[in-house]
Amino acid sequence: MLSIAFLGTAHATAFYIDASSGNNANTGTSPSQAWSSLAPVNQHKFKSDDQIFFHAGQTWAGVLEPHGSGTADHPITLGSYGEGAKPLIKGEGADATLVLRDVSGWTVQDIAVTNHGDNNDPHVGVLIRTSHFSFAIHLLRVDVSDVNGELGKSAGGIGIVAWGKDGDSAHFDDVLIDHCTVSHVDSEGIWLHVTDSELRTYRNTHVRITGTTITDTGRNAIYLRGTLDGLIDHNVVRLAAAHHHGNAVCIGWAKGTIVRDNEVSETGIHTGDHENGAFDVDDGAIESIVEYNWSHDNVGGMVNVGTQPGRDCDAYGTIIRYNLSENDGLRVFGVFGADHGTSIYNNTAYIGKGHSPRLIQAGQFTHYPQLPDGILFARNVFFSEGKSSFDWHANKVMVDGNCYLGKSPDGPPADEHMVKDKTLHLSGVPIHDRNEAVRYRIPSGSDCAGPSPKLPNLGDNDFLGTPLDAKTTGTRGALVSTSELTR
Repeated sequence: MLSIAFLGTAHATAFYIDASSGNNANTGTSPSQAWSSLAPVNQHKFKSDDQIFFHAGQTWAGVLEPHGSGTADHPITLGSYGEGAKPLIKGEGADATLVLRDVSGWTVQDIAVTNHGDNNDPHVGVLIRTSHFSFAIHLLRVDVSDVNGELGKSAGGIGIVAWGKDGDSAHFDDVLIDHCTVSHVDSEGIWLHVTDSELRTYRNTHVRITGTTITDTGRNAIYLRGTLDGLIDHNVVRLAAAHHHGNAVCIGWAKGTIVRDNEVSETGIHTGDHENGAFDVDDGAIESIVEYNWSHDNVGGMVNVGTQPGRDCDAYGTIIRYNLSENDGLRVFGVFGADHGTSIYNNTAYIGKGHSPRLIQAGQFTHYPQLPDGILFARNVFFSEGKSSFDWHANKVMVDGNCYLGKSPDGPPADEHMVKDKTLHLSGVPIHDRNEAVRYRIPSGSDCAGPSPKLPNLGDNDFLGTPLDAKTTGTRGALVSTSELTR
Protein backbone atom coordinates (compact mmCIF):
# COMPACT_ATOMS: atom_id res chain seq x y z
CA MET A 1 0.00 0.00 0.00
CA LEU A 2 1.43 3.38 -1.01
CA SER A 3 -0.32 6.62 -0.12
CA ILE A 4 2.45 9.19 -0.53
CA ALA A 5 1.32 12.16 -2.62
CA PHE A 6 3.12 15.15 -4.12
CA LEU A 7 3.71 17.91 -1.58
CA GLY A 8 1.92 20.87 -3.15
CA THR A 9 3.31 23.63 -0.91
CA ALA A 10 6.96 24.58 -0.67
CA HIS A 11 6.86 24.76 3.13
CA ALA A 12 4.85 21.57 3.63
CA THR A 13 6.53 18.69 5.43
CA ALA A 14 6.07 14.94 5.29
CA PHE A 15 6.41 13.00 8.55
CA TYR A 16 6.98 9.25 8.86
CA ILE A 17 6.26 6.83 11.69
CA ASP A 18 7.87 3.37 11.72
CA ALA A 19 7.25 1.23 14.81
CA SER A 20 10.04 -1.23 13.89
CA SER A 21 13.00 0.94 12.97
CA GLY A 22 11.98 4.49 13.90
CA ASN A 23 13.16 6.55 16.86
CA ASN A 24 11.41 9.44 18.54
CA ALA A 25 14.74 11.28 18.72
CA ASN A 26 14.73 11.47 14.90
CA THR A 27 13.39 14.42 12.93
CA GLY A 28 10.53 12.30 11.55
CA THR A 29 10.86 13.97 8.14
CA SER A 30 12.07 11.01 6.05
CA PRO A 31 11.69 7.23 6.13
CA SER A 32 15.26 6.92 7.42
CA GLN A 33 14.52 9.52 10.13
CA ALA A 34 11.10 8.17 11.08
CA TRP A 35 9.54 8.52 14.52
CA SER A 36 8.52 5.32 16.23
CA SER A 37 5.44 6.05 18.36
CA LEU A 38 2.30 8.17 18.54
CA ALA A 39 3.76 10.60 21.09
CA PRO A 40 5.64 12.95 18.74
CA VAL A 41 2.68 13.00 16.37
CA ASN A 42 0.40 14.11 19.20
CA GLN A 43 2.87 16.78 20.31
CA HIS A 44 3.40 18.38 16.91
CA LYS A 45 1.21 21.13 15.45
CA PHE A 46 0.73 20.42 11.74
CA LYS A 47 -0.11 22.93 9.02
CA SER A 48 -1.63 23.03 5.53
CA ASP A 49 -0.32 20.39 3.11
CA ASP A 50 1.67 18.56 5.79
CA GLN A 51 1.52 14.78 5.47
CA ILE A 52 1.75 12.11 8.16
CA PHE A 53 2.58 8.58 7.05
CA PHE A 54 2.39 5.46 9.19
CA HIS A 55 4.26 2.43 7.91
CA ALA A 56 1.93 -0.15 6.38
CA GLY A 57 1.68 -3.51 8.11
CA GLN A 58 2.53 -2.15 11.56
CA THR A 59 0.57 -1.57 14.78
CA TRP A 60 0.53 1.17 17.42
CA ALA A 61 -1.30 1.17 20.75
CA GLY A 62 -2.75 4.30 22.33
CA VAL A 63 -4.59 7.45 21.37
CA LEU A 64 -3.77 9.39 18.22
CA GLU A 65 -4.81 13.03 18.59
CA PRO A 66 -2.89 15.26 16.17
CA HIS A 67 -3.15 19.06 16.24
CA GLY A 68 -3.19 21.91 13.74
CA SER A 69 -5.45 22.75 10.82
CA GLY A 70 -5.26 22.79 7.08
CA THR A 71 -7.70 24.30 4.62
CA ALA A 72 -10.27 22.82 2.26
CA ASP A 73 -7.89 23.20 -0.70
CA HIS A 74 -4.72 22.36 1.22
CA PRO A 75 -5.60 19.80 3.88
CA ILE A 76 -3.31 17.96 6.23
CA THR A 77 -3.18 14.32 5.13
CA LEU A 78 -2.76 11.33 7.43
CA GLY A 79 -2.18 8.02 5.68
CA SER A 80 0.28 5.20 5.09
CA TYR A 81 3.46 4.37 3.22
CA GLY A 82 5.19 1.16 2.25
CA GLU A 83 3.70 -2.20 1.39
CA GLY A 84 1.34 -4.28 3.50
CA ALA A 85 -1.90 -4.04 5.39
CA LYS A 86 -3.28 -0.73 6.54
CA PRO A 87 -1.43 0.58 9.60
CA LEU A 88 -3.43 -0.25 12.73
CA ILE A 89 -4.03 2.07 15.69
CA LYS A 90 -5.39 0.21 18.73
CA GLY A 91 -7.13 2.28 21.39
CA GLU A 92 -7.26 -0.60 23.88
CA GLY A 93 -10.14 0.87 25.88
CA ALA A 94 -9.41 4.59 25.54
CA ASP A 95 -12.32 7.01 25.24
CA ALA A 96 -11.47 7.23 21.52
CA THR A 97 -8.62 5.90 19.40
CA LEU A 98 -8.28 8.61 16.74
CA VAL A 99 -9.40 12.10 17.79
CA LEU A 100 -9.76 15.16 15.56
CA ARG A 101 -10.75 17.86 18.04
CA ASP A 102 -11.41 21.49 17.05
CA VAL A 103 -9.40 21.18 13.84
CA SER A 104 -10.21 21.72 10.16
CA GLY A 105 -8.79 20.68 6.83
CA TRP A 106 -7.88 17.04 7.54
CA THR A 107 -7.94 14.03 5.22
CA VAL A 108 -7.44 10.69 6.94
CA GLN A 109 -7.04 7.74 4.60
CA ASP A 110 -5.96 4.11 4.39
CA ILE A 111 -5.59 3.34 8.09
CA ALA A 112 -7.32 0.90 10.46
CA VAL A 113 -8.62 1.61 13.96
CA THR A 114 -9.82 -0.59 16.83
CA ASN A 115 -10.78 0.15 20.45
CA HIS A 116 -11.39 -2.91 22.57
CA GLY A 117 -11.23 -2.41 26.32
CA ASP A 118 -11.79 -4.55 29.39
CA ASN A 119 -14.64 -2.40 30.74
CA ASN A 120 -18.11 -1.32 29.72
CA ASP A 121 -17.30 2.38 29.35
CA PRO A 122 -18.36 4.16 26.13
CA HIS A 123 -15.60 3.64 23.58
CA VAL A 124 -15.23 5.28 20.16
CA GLY A 125 -13.08 4.34 17.18
CA VAL A 126 -12.79 7.73 15.43
CA LEU A 127 -14.05 10.88 17.16
CA ILE A 128 -14.46 14.10 15.16
CA ARG A 129 -15.46 16.83 17.58
CA THR A 130 -15.84 20.59 17.43
CA SER A 131 -16.75 23.09 20.12
CA HIS A 132 -16.91 25.99 17.63
CA PHE A 133 -16.74 25.50 13.84
CA SER A 134 -14.79 22.89 11.91
CA PHE A 135 -14.74 22.17 8.18
CA ALA A 136 -13.27 19.89 5.51
CA ILE A 137 -12.88 16.69 7.55
CA HIS A 138 -12.63 13.69 5.22
CA LEU A 139 -12.22 10.01 6.07
CA LEU A 140 -11.29 7.88 3.05
CA ARG A 141 -10.95 4.09 3.15
CA VAL A 142 -10.62 4.03 6.94
CA ASP A 143 -11.47 0.70 8.60
CA VAL A 144 -12.97 0.82 12.09
CA SER A 145 -13.66 -2.45 13.91
CA ASP A 146 -13.85 -4.17 17.28
CA VAL A 147 -15.11 -1.25 19.37
CA ASN A 148 -16.78 -2.60 22.48
CA GLY A 149 -18.37 -1.06 25.54
CA GLU A 150 -21.53 0.79 26.49
CA LEU A 151 -24.63 0.51 24.31
CA GLY A 152 -25.33 4.26 24.42
CA LYS A 153 -25.92 6.57 21.48
CA SER A 154 -22.57 8.35 21.86
CA ALA A 155 -20.25 5.40 21.43
CA GLY A 156 -19.23 3.10 18.60
CA GLY A 157 -17.41 3.39 15.30
CA ILE A 158 -17.20 6.95 13.95
CA GLY A 159 -18.62 9.82 15.99
CA ILE A 160 -19.12 13.34 14.66
CA VAL A 161 -20.00 15.65 17.54
CA ALA A 162 -20.77 19.39 17.43
CA TRP A 163 -20.90 20.39 21.08
CA GLY A 164 -20.35 24.01 22.04
CA LYS A 165 -18.78 25.00 25.36
CA ASP A 166 -20.74 27.03 27.92
CA GLY A 167 -23.72 27.35 25.62
CA ASP A 168 -21.73 28.42 22.56
CA SER A 169 -22.88 27.29 19.13
CA ALA A 170 -20.92 24.59 17.29
CA HIS A 171 -21.25 23.09 13.83
CA PHE A 172 -19.51 21.44 10.89
CA ASP A 173 -19.29 22.07 7.17
CA ASP A 174 -17.99 19.48 4.70
CA VAL A 175 -17.69 16.17 6.54
CA LEU A 176 -17.15 13.18 4.25
CA ILE A 177 -17.08 9.48 5.15
CA ASP A 178 -16.13 7.77 1.88
CA HIS A 179 -15.58 4.04 1.26
CA CYS A 180 -14.82 3.29 4.87
CA THR A 181 -15.79 0.17 6.79
CA VAL A 182 -17.29 -0.11 10.28
CA SER A 183 -17.72 -3.57 11.75
CA HIS A 184 -18.33 -5.29 15.07
CA VAL A 185 -19.02 -2.24 17.22
CA ASP A 186 -21.16 -2.57 20.33
CA SER A 187 -23.13 0.65 19.86
CA GLU A 188 -23.60 3.09 16.95
CA GLY A 189 -21.89 2.71 13.59
CA ILE A 190 -21.58 6.32 12.37
CA TRP A 191 -23.38 9.18 14.07
CA LEU A 192 -23.59 12.97 14.12
CA HIS A 193 -24.87 14.52 17.35
CA VAL A 194 -25.50 18.11 18.41
CA THR A 195 -26.68 19.74 21.62
CA ASP A 196 -30.42 19.98 22.20
CA SER A 197 -30.27 23.75 21.66
CA GLU A 198 -28.87 23.18 18.15
CA LEU A 199 -31.40 20.56 17.02
CA ARG A 200 -33.66 22.98 15.16
CA THR A 201 -30.91 25.05 13.57
CA TYR A 202 -29.86 22.46 10.92
CA ARG A 203 -26.42 24.10 10.79
CA ASN A 204 -24.27 21.09 9.92
CA THR A 205 -23.88 21.30 6.15
CA HIS A 206 -22.37 19.19 3.36
CA VAL A 207 -22.34 16.00 5.42
CA ARG A 208 -22.07 12.88 3.28
CA ILE A 209 -21.68 9.19 4.08
CA THR A 210 -21.06 7.25 0.87
CA GLY A 211 -19.74 3.92 -0.36
CA THR A 212 -19.29 2.65 3.18
CA THR A 213 -19.91 -0.87 4.48
CA ILE A 214 -21.26 -1.19 8.01
CA THR A 215 -21.68 -4.62 9.61
CA ASP A 216 -22.77 -5.77 13.05
CA THR A 217 -23.55 -2.66 15.06
CA GLY A 218 -25.12 -2.84 18.49
CA ARG A 219 -27.65 -0.10 17.72
CA ASN A 220 -28.11 2.15 14.67
CA ALA A 221 -25.68 1.86 11.79
CA ILE A 222 -26.04 5.52 10.73
CA TYR A 223 -27.73 8.31 12.70
CA LEU A 224 -27.66 11.93 11.55
CA ARG A 225 -29.06 14.81 13.60
CA GLY A 226 -28.89 18.57 13.12
CA THR A 227 -27.95 18.47 9.43
CA LEU A 228 -29.05 20.43 6.38
CA ASP A 229 -29.18 18.63 3.02
CA GLY A 230 -27.22 15.63 4.25
CA LEU A 231 -26.58 12.74 1.86
CA ILE A 232 -26.44 9.03 2.76
CA ASP A 233 -25.81 7.07 -0.43
CA HIS A 234 -24.39 3.86 -1.89
CA ASN A 235 -23.73 2.26 1.49
CA VAL A 236 -24.17 -1.38 2.48
CA VAL A 237 -25.50 -2.12 5.96
CA ARG A 238 -25.91 -5.58 7.48
CA LEU A 239 -26.84 -6.74 10.95
CA ALA A 240 -27.62 -3.38 12.52
CA ALA A 241 -29.33 -3.34 15.92
CA ALA A 242 -27.57 -6.58 16.78
CA HIS A 243 -27.55 -5.99 20.57
CA HIS A 244 -30.28 -3.42 21.19
CA HIS A 245 -33.36 -2.38 19.26
CA GLY A 246 -32.78 0.45 16.78
CA ASN A 247 -32.83 1.12 13.06
CA ALA A 248 -30.16 0.75 10.42
CA VAL A 249 -30.27 4.27 8.94
CA CYS A 250 -31.88 6.93 11.09
CA ILE A 251 -32.36 10.68 10.52
CA GLY A 252 -33.79 13.05 13.08
CA TRP A 253 -33.87 16.81 13.49
CA ALA A 254 -32.51 17.02 9.97
CA LYS A 255 -33.77 18.99 6.98
CA GLY A 256 -33.53 17.98 3.33
CA THR A 257 -31.75 14.68 3.90
CA ILE A 258 -31.49 12.34 0.91
CA VAL A 259 -31.08 8.62 1.58
CA ARG A 260 -30.51 6.81 -1.71
CA ASP A 261 -28.99 3.78 -3.40
CA ASN A 262 -28.24 1.92 -0.18
CA GLU A 263 -28.59 -1.79 0.55
CA VAL A 264 -29.77 -2.64 4.06
CA SER A 265 -30.44 -6.14 5.38
CA GLU A 266 -30.92 -8.21 8.52
CA THR A 267 -31.59 -5.36 10.91
CA GLY A 268 -32.68 -6.58 14.34
CA ILE A 269 -32.58 -10.29 13.60
CA HIS A 270 -31.23 -10.91 17.11
CA THR A 271 -33.19 -8.27 19.07
CA GLY A 272 -36.86 -8.77 18.22
CA ASP A 273 -39.57 -6.70 16.63
CA HIS A 274 -39.33 -3.29 18.36
CA GLU A 275 -38.20 -0.72 15.74
CA ASN A 276 -35.47 -2.57 13.79
CA GLY A 277 -36.31 -1.14 10.38
CA ALA A 278 -33.96 -0.47 7.50
CA PHE A 279 -34.73 3.27 7.40
CA ASP A 280 -36.17 5.51 10.09
CA VAL A 281 -37.38 9.08 9.60
CA ASP A 282 -37.48 10.26 13.16
CA ASP A 283 -38.33 13.27 15.34
CA GLY A 284 -37.93 16.65 13.68
CA ALA A 285 -37.06 15.36 10.20
CA ILE A 286 -38.25 17.72 7.47
CA GLU A 287 -38.39 17.17 3.68
CA SER A 288 -36.56 13.85 3.78
CA ILE A 289 -36.29 11.70 0.64
CA VAL A 290 -35.77 7.93 0.81
CA GLU A 291 -35.26 6.60 -2.72
CA TYR A 292 -33.61 3.87 -4.85
CA ASN A 293 -32.78 1.72 -1.82
CA TRP A 294 -32.79 -2.09 -1.60
CA SER A 295 -34.10 -3.37 1.72
CA HIS A 296 -34.38 -7.05 2.56
CA ASP A 297 -34.87 -9.29 5.58
CA ASN A 298 -35.16 -6.47 8.12
CA VAL A 299 -37.27 -7.43 11.12
CA GLY A 300 -39.00 -4.04 11.51
CA GLY A 301 -39.68 -3.34 7.85
CA MET A 302 -38.24 -1.12 5.14
CA VAL A 303 -39.17 2.45 6.14
CA ASN A 304 -40.67 3.76 9.35
CA VAL A 305 -41.70 7.38 9.78
CA GLY A 306 -42.27 7.79 13.49
CA THR A 307 -42.55 10.95 15.57
CA GLN A 308 -43.58 11.36 19.19
CA PRO A 309 -46.46 13.87 19.58
CA GLY A 310 -46.40 16.69 22.08
CA ARG A 311 -42.69 17.50 21.86
CA ASP A 312 -42.73 20.05 19.02
CA CYS A 313 -40.75 17.63 16.88
CA ASP A 314 -43.22 16.76 14.12
CA ALA A 315 -41.93 15.37 10.83
CA TYR A 316 -43.02 17.02 7.57
CA GLY A 317 -42.89 16.20 3.88
CA THR A 318 -41.25 12.77 3.81
CA ILE A 319 -41.00 11.19 0.32
CA ILE A 320 -40.49 7.42 -0.04
CA ARG A 321 -40.14 6.33 -3.68
CA TYR A 322 -38.51 3.83 -6.07
CA ASN A 323 -37.36 1.49 -3.32
CA LEU A 324 -37.32 -2.31 -3.40
CA SER A 325 -38.30 -4.32 -0.33
CA GLU A 326 -37.91 -8.09 -0.10
CA ASN A 327 -39.13 -10.18 2.80
CA ASP A 328 -39.01 -7.38 5.32
CA GLY A 329 -40.64 -8.37 8.58
CA LEU A 330 -43.46 -6.73 10.53
CA ARG A 331 -44.35 -4.21 7.86
CA VAL A 332 -43.11 -2.72 4.63
CA PHE A 333 -44.00 0.88 5.51
CA GLY A 334 -44.82 2.37 8.89
CA VAL A 335 -46.16 5.86 9.60
CA PHE A 336 -46.71 6.73 13.25
CA GLY A 337 -47.57 9.75 15.35
CA ALA A 338 -46.98 13.41 14.49
CA ASP A 339 -46.13 13.01 10.81
CA HIS A 340 -47.53 15.30 8.14
CA GLY A 341 -47.55 14.98 4.37
CA THR A 342 -45.89 11.60 3.90
CA SER A 343 -45.76 10.44 0.26
CA ILE A 344 -45.21 6.75 -0.51
CA TYR A 345 -45.24 6.01 -4.22
CA ASN A 346 -43.64 3.86 -6.91
CA ASN A 347 -42.13 1.29 -4.59
CA THR A 348 -42.00 -2.48 -5.14
CA ALA A 349 -42.23 -5.09 -2.40
CA TYR A 350 -41.93 -8.87 -2.49
CA ILE A 351 -43.54 -11.01 0.22
CA GLY A 352 -42.27 -14.57 0.06
CA LYS A 353 -43.83 -17.78 1.32
CA GLY A 354 -44.02 -17.90 5.08
CA HIS A 355 -43.99 -14.13 5.47
CA SER A 356 -46.98 -12.09 6.67
CA PRO A 357 -46.22 -8.37 6.97
CA ARG A 358 -48.52 -5.41 6.98
CA LEU A 359 -47.96 -3.64 3.70
CA ILE A 360 -48.52 -0.37 5.48
CA GLN A 361 -49.11 0.23 9.16
CA ALA A 362 -50.26 3.70 10.11
CA GLY A 363 -51.41 4.88 13.49
CA GLN A 364 -50.44 6.41 16.78
CA PHE A 365 -46.90 6.49 18.16
CA THR A 366 -46.90 4.01 21.08
CA HIS A 367 -49.58 5.21 23.53
CA TYR A 368 -49.85 8.79 22.23
CA PRO A 369 -53.28 9.39 20.64
CA GLN A 370 -52.24 11.61 17.70
CA LEU A 371 -52.57 10.04 14.24
CA PRO A 372 -50.52 10.77 11.11
CA ASP A 373 -51.97 13.52 8.97
CA GLY A 374 -51.82 13.39 5.18
CA ILE A 375 -50.56 10.17 3.53
CA LEU A 376 -50.27 9.66 -0.22
CA PHE A 377 -50.04 5.95 -1.06
CA ALA A 378 -49.94 5.48 -4.81
CA ARG A 379 -48.59 3.38 -7.70
CA ASN A 380 -46.84 0.86 -5.45
CA VAL A 381 -46.51 -2.77 -6.57
CA PHE A 382 -46.74 -5.72 -4.17
CA PHE A 383 -45.96 -9.25 -5.27
CA SER A 384 -47.05 -11.73 -2.62
CA GLU A 385 -46.56 -15.46 -2.25
CA GLY A 386 -47.28 -15.20 1.48
CA LYS A 387 -49.88 -13.34 3.52
CA SER A 388 -50.20 -9.59 3.84
CA SER A 389 -52.57 -7.04 5.29
CA PHE A 390 -53.12 -3.36 6.05
CA ASP A 391 -53.48 -1.51 9.34
CA TRP A 392 -54.75 2.01 8.60
CA HIS A 393 -55.40 4.67 11.20
CA ALA A 394 -54.62 8.08 9.74
CA ASN A 395 -56.21 11.34 8.67
CA LYS A 396 -56.41 12.74 5.12
CA VAL A 397 -55.31 9.64 3.24
CA MET A 398 -55.11 9.40 -0.56
CA VAL A 399 -54.75 5.90 -2.06
CA ASP A 400 -54.55 5.53 -5.82
CA GLY A 401 -53.31 3.12 -8.47
CA ASN A 402 -51.58 0.44 -6.39
CA CYS A 403 -51.05 -3.02 -7.86
CA TYR A 404 -51.26 -6.39 -6.14
CA LEU A 405 -49.70 -9.41 -7.84
CA GLY A 406 -50.11 -12.97 -6.66
CA LYS A 407 -52.04 -13.37 -3.40
CA SER A 408 -54.24 -10.42 -2.56
CA PRO A 409 -53.77 -8.70 0.80
CA ASP A 410 -56.39 -8.67 3.53
CA GLY A 411 -58.29 -5.41 3.86
CA PRO A 412 -56.75 -3.25 1.15
CA PRO A 413 -57.86 0.39 1.40
CA ALA A 414 -60.28 1.83 -1.14
CA ASP A 415 -58.39 2.59 -4.34
CA GLU A 416 -60.15 3.85 -7.48
CA HIS A 417 -57.42 2.60 -9.82
CA MET A 418 -56.36 -0.54 -7.95
CA VAL A 419 -55.06 -3.40 -10.11
CA LYS A 420 -54.93 -7.08 -9.14
CA ASP A 421 -53.23 -9.76 -11.19
CA LYS A 422 -53.17 -13.23 -9.63
CA THR A 423 -51.75 -14.86 -12.74
CA LEU A 424 -48.46 -13.00 -13.05
CA HIS A 425 -45.46 -14.96 -11.79
CA LEU A 426 -42.05 -13.36 -11.33
CA SER A 427 -39.14 -15.81 -11.57
CA GLY A 428 -35.79 -15.54 -9.85
CA VAL A 429 -36.97 -13.55 -6.85
CA PRO A 430 -35.92 -12.67 -4.22
CA ILE A 431 -32.73 -11.44 -5.85
CA HIS A 432 -29.13 -11.74 -4.68
CA ASP A 433 -27.61 -8.76 -6.46
CA ARG A 434 -28.97 -5.28 -7.11
CA ASN A 435 -28.62 -5.64 -10.87
CA GLU A 436 -30.97 -8.63 -10.77
CA ALA A 437 -33.79 -6.23 -9.85
CA VAL A 438 -34.65 -6.12 -13.54
CA ARG A 439 -36.72 -9.24 -12.75
CA TYR A 440 -39.24 -6.94 -11.07
CA ARG A 441 -40.08 -5.06 -14.26
CA ILE A 442 -43.77 -5.53 -14.99
CA PRO A 443 -43.99 -7.30 -18.37
CA SER A 444 -46.11 -6.12 -21.27
CA GLY A 445 -49.62 -7.54 -21.16
CA SER A 446 -50.07 -7.38 -17.42
CA ASP A 447 -52.90 -5.18 -16.19
CA CYS A 448 -50.34 -3.66 -13.84
CA ALA A 449 -48.47 -2.28 -16.86
CA GLY A 450 -51.49 -0.27 -17.97
CA PRO A 451 -52.08 3.45 -17.44
CA SER A 452 -51.75 4.69 -13.88
CA PRO A 453 -52.59 7.96 -12.13
CA LYS A 454 -50.26 10.85 -12.92
CA LEU A 455 -48.29 12.25 -10.02
CA PRO A 456 -46.20 15.40 -9.66
CA ASN A 457 -42.61 15.39 -8.40
CA LEU A 458 -41.83 11.85 -9.54
CA GLY A 459 -38.04 12.15 -9.44
CA ASP A 460 -35.39 11.69 -12.11
CA ASN A 461 -35.12 7.94 -12.63
CA ASP A 462 -36.34 4.54 -11.46
CA PHE A 463 -34.64 2.05 -9.15
CA LEU A 464 -32.14 0.91 -11.79
CA GLY A 465 -31.43 4.37 -13.14
CA THR A 466 -33.80 4.41 -16.12
CA PRO A 467 -34.59 8.09 -16.79
CA LEU A 468 -38.17 9.16 -16.25
CA ASP A 469 -39.58 11.12 -19.16
CA ALA A 470 -42.91 11.64 -20.90
CA LYS A 471 -42.99 7.96 -21.95
CA THR A 472 -42.14 6.44 -18.57
CA THR A 473 -43.81 8.60 -15.94
CA GLY A 474 -46.95 6.43 -15.93
CA THR A 475 -45.21 3.37 -14.52
CA ARG A 476 -46.18 1.56 -11.34
CA GLY A 477 -43.62 0.20 -8.92
CA ALA A 478 -39.92 0.93 -8.53
CA LEU A 479 -38.99 -0.01 -12.10
CA VAL A 480 -40.24 1.28 -15.42
CA SER A 481 -42.37 -1.43 -17.01
CA THR A 482 -41.24 -3.38 -20.05
CA SER A 483 -44.00 -1.87 -22.18
CA GLU A 484 -42.92 1.68 -21.36
CA LEU A 485 -39.29 0.89 -22.17
CA THR A 486 -40.25 -0.22 -25.67
CA ARG A 487 -42.58 2.63 -26.58
